[in-house]
Amino acid sequence: MKKTFFALSMCAVLMCAASARATLIDFNIHHDGSAQQVLDIQYPSQVFQPYELPLIETGPLAGFYGSIEPGWDGEGTDRPGDGAYALESISGVSLRRESFDAGFSMYTQGLSPILEVDGALHEFVGAPEGSGLLWHQHLTFVADPGTPIGTILSAEFTLTDQDGLHADSAPFTLSFVVTPEPTTGLMVMMLSVGVLRRTRRRAS
Repeated sequence: MKKTFFALSMCAVLMCAASARATLIDFNIHHDGSAQQVLDIQYPSQVFQPYELPLIETGPLAGFYGSIEPGWDGEGTDRPGDGAYALESISGVSLRRESFDAGFSMYTQGLSPILEVDGALHEFVGAPEGSGLLWHQHLTFVADPGTPIGTILSAEFTLTDQDGLHADSAPFTLSFVVTPEPTTGLMVMMLSVGVLRRTRRRAS
């Protein structure tokens, strides 16, 4: 019970810490439709990097800068019109760290450290959401305390499949910018994003 309360508290802290201008649009992970079923990631075209890392004011990461956006969706339904094809398995698909800028780190949403060294893997195991998704998961992106406002940090990743059903993706880079004090707008926005996502999936 205490662990559940802590996880929920940390989720609330990180949601409050994120800027009202956060993306709220998740990456869609799927295969590319080829015979080799190469892993692919669909970037949201209407959102531009760098993603914002606002100040975290309370909790174990107080003084750090962090956000749980963007999230990660595992496609369970073919959407050829969008160039997205269902993953072949609910398990095995993982994020591999290629390189992080100094001062950048990642955690689960419950604040367990992940991807601590180059080559480390994090398997996506979010609970199935339905509406065409195999899973949906948030991770926590963090910049160290004292990082100057406006600093842009980059992290390079590859999508890989530990079960061998998909070939590796091409490496890709995400960039994040350290921003000033947080707003509370994301709390309300995060409550609505699930409704928006389900509506979007039904429409597709």
